[in-house]
Amino acid sequence: NHEKITNILFNIGNLNLIDLLVENYPEDYRNYIIRGDAYIKNAMIQQKIGFFMKSSAEASFKKAKECYKKALELNNRDIYALGILSFMYGEENEYDKAKELLNRGLEFAPNNPLLYLALGEMYDRKEEYNTAIVYYKRVLEFTEDEVEKDFEHMNQYYHTLVEYFPNSLEEAREEAKKIIKKLKVK
Repeated sequence: NHEKITNILFNIGNLNLIDLLVENYPEDYRNYIIRGDAYIKNAMIQQKIGFFMKSSAEASFKKAKECYKKALELNNRDIYALGILSFMYGEENEYDKAKELLNRGLEFAPNNPLLYLALGEMYDRKEEYNTAIVYYKRVLEFTEDEVEKDFEHMNQYYHTLVEYFPNSLEEAREEAKKIIKKLKVK
């Protein structure tokens, strides 16, 4: 089972084994996603170690970005890869690239509240608060039935890397409410 194998490799944290997985199965976009996640995890560990690991962390983030791009070449409809790559662009203040990816995701997953949450966060960072609130409010309008399939897809990867993003509609709504309240203060 692909998920079991990749989870074992990811949890071991051996980048060489994950690289071998990609080399042996280069047409499976999921392998590039797992590889990207592993390089991000590696970069985060390097950042915790400190200043001396800064260039290594940057190289790991760069490698992760390449992996997500390759995953999207193989499957341009993977919401997870679109979301993570847009987040990486946002971290680098490349908001136009982030917005393009998120909007592309909305074309085929118009009921994915995480895309709206991410767009809200992007506009929040750009200090375009009124636009951010529009996206956050859209998250509050979804019903469980509308988003069930989207969270199912996202959660196939989420347990491996990202603890920050909500993994249910209720968590997405709570996050949106909290941010709307904060923005109304500004």
